[in-house]
Amino acid sequence: TALKSHVVEKKKEGKETVCSLMLDEMYIHKQTEFDGNQTHGYVDIGAGEIENVVATQALVIMVVAIESWK
Repeated sequence: TALKSHVVEKKKEGKETVCSLMLDEMYIHKQTEFDGNQTHGYVDIGAGEIENVVATQALVIMVVAIESWK
């Protein structure tokens, strides 16, 4: 992954990568969509089962740099 590559590269330079894991909930449009293979838009908690309920919220997970990664 990009984060892992960055950490390995900075370790070679003797530097440490400092970041924060952020979670945020956001509301999304209540809508389903078929892409030709699969229907998207239903509640999916990642356990392999999709509920027959249209999702209205999403959990966003992101890694944010504490220091510049440049």
